[in-house]
Amino acid sequence: MGIAEELRRTKGLLSVRQVAEALGSHPQTIYGWVSEGKLPHVRVGSRIKFDGNTLADWLQRRTL
Repeated sequence: MGIAEELRRTKGLLSVRQVAEALGSHPQTIYGWVSEGKLPHVRVGSRIKFDGNTLADWLQRRTL
């Protein structure tokens, strides 16, 4: 199963740490992409969260 499929199967919103693990990146890299507007995310209070389906779509657009 690919990364995009795994992201689609997740329930609820993902944390920075979960996204970093899924993408094989460091959490600081994820924070950097968020601050540069490169990664789709939502803010829940002061926390950064990610929707698995939206993130999978984003990933597939960049790997085609």
